[in-house]
Amino acid sequence: MARVISRVLVLASFLFLASAHFSSTGVVAQENPQGEVNLNKNTAYNNAVKCFQNATAVCQTLGFSLNETGKLNINSTIQKQYCEGGCANQTLVELKCVSNVYAEFRFNNAATVSDVQNAIQTGCSTGNFTVIPSPSGANPLKIFGGSFWIILLATFLHLTYVSS
Repeated sequence: MARVISRVLVLASFLFLASAHFSSTGVVAQENPQGEVNLNKNTAYNNAVKCFQNATAVCQTLGFSLNETGKLNINSTIQKQYCEGGCANQTLVELKCVSNVYAEFRFNNAATVSDVQNAIQTGCSTGNFTVIPSPSGANPLKIFGGSFWIILLATFLHLTYVSS
C-alpha cells in the first residue's frame, strides 16, 4: 500500500511540474517575441511584427508608433516632440527587438531595420524622416562577410609586393 501511495505522489508531482513548465513557457513566448529561437521565416516574421506592439501608450496616442509598413509618420513640426519625448528611443528599442527576432526582416516598403534606424537618426537631426530602402537590401560588407577583410588584406599585400 505504501508503494502505491509513493508512486501516486511521484506521478502527481511529475504532472504538476510538467504542467507548470509548459504553461509558463507559453506565457513567456507570448509576452516576449524574442523568447523563441530557430523559427521558420513565416513564424519569425510574425514574431518580429509583435515587437511593434511594445510601443508605449503615449507614443501610440500621439500616432508615433511604427508598424510593418516601415513608414515613419513624423514631420518637422512634431520632430522635437518625437525625438525628445522618448518615442524615437522607444522605436529604436522596437527595431532592436525586430532585428533580434528576425535579422532578415523587411518592411512592406522593402526597407531593412537599418534603413529605418538611419531615417530616425537623420530625421531627429534634420527633420527629414523619409525611409530610403537600400537597393535590394544589399550591404556589400555583409555580402562578403568576414572574407571582405581577407580580400582587402590580400589586395593590399599584393600591391605592396608588386611595388617592391
